[in-house]
Amino acid sequence: MNATEPDTTEAKTAHATNKLLTASQVAELLAVPESWVREATRANRIPHLKLGRYRRYQQAAIEAWLQGQQAGPKAPFGQGGRR
Repeated sequence: MNATEPDTTEAKTAHATNKLLTASQVAELLAVPESWVREATRANRIPHLKLGRYRRYQQAAIEAWLQGQQAGPKAPFGQGGRR
């Protein structure tokens, strides 16, 4: 392999994580209706990119946002907390 060429596995992984998603794909990822994704986008409740009249989503940004939506206890039951 040439030193100037990136590792193909790393390049594919980087490309996959940088790929922009549509509202339909985000809805599938989150297991919600596409209408919810569009409404949340209009209300600026989920991270998105504006590309002219189009809205697209970065998977890494959606996953990071999702981590911040955790409700309830942070530690799995039985680990930490009261005794």
